[in-house]
Amino acid sequence: MAKIKQTLIVLILLLLIIASCYFFYKTIFTHTTISKQNQQKPDVFIYNLNSTSFNKEGKIAAKLFTPEMSYNSVTKRSTLNYPEITVYKAKSAPWHITANRGEITNNNAIYKLTGNVKLQQGKSTKTLAMIITTPELIIYPDKSIAETHRHITFTQINNDASNITINAIGARANQKTGEVKLFSHTKGVYHAK
Repeated sequence: MAKIKQTLIVLILLLLIIASCYFFYKTIFTHTTISKQNQQKPDVFIYNLNSTSFNKEGKIAAKLFTPEMSYNSVTKRSTLNYPEITVYKAKSAPWHITANRGEITNNNAIYKLTGNVKLQQGKSTKTLAMIITTPELIIYPDKSIAETHRHITFTQINNDASNITINAIGARANQKTGEVKLFSHTKGVYHAK
C-alpha cells in the first residue's frame, strides 16, 4: 500500500511539473506572438501635420504637410498619407513634391514616395520650370538627391511657352544643382508653342 501511495505521489508531482512546463511555454509563446504583432503596428498618430525645418542660417529649408502620419517606435518608420513636401534652395526656385504615400526611415535620411509622385520646380533666374512624374521616388534629403529606377516623364517649360517632354526609365535629380540625369530608354519630344 505504501508503494502505491508513493507511486501515486510521484505521478501527481510529475503531472504538476509537466502542466507547469506546458503553461509556462504557452505563456512565453503567446507573449512573443503578441509582441511581434505589436511591432508591426504604429504607436503614434498625427493628423494634419505641418512641419517646417530650417537650415544653419535660420532660413526655411523644407516644409512638410500630410493629412495623416503614423510612426512605429520599434521599427523607427513613419508612414505618410498624401504628403506634400516643399524644398527650398537659395539660388533656385523651390521644389514641390507630392505623392499618394510616403515612408520615412533611417532617422529621416530616406524618404520613399509612391503613387502618382510629382516633382515641380518653378522658373527662376537660373532654371526653367520643370515637372517630373513617376510612380516611385526615393529622396535623400541630406544629399539633396532624388532618384527612381521606374518610368518617369520629365517636362521642361521653356521661356517661349514651348516645352520638351522626355520619357525614360530611371532618373536622378540633384536638388542643389538642378541637374537631372536620365538612366535609360530615353525618348524626347519637342512641343513648339
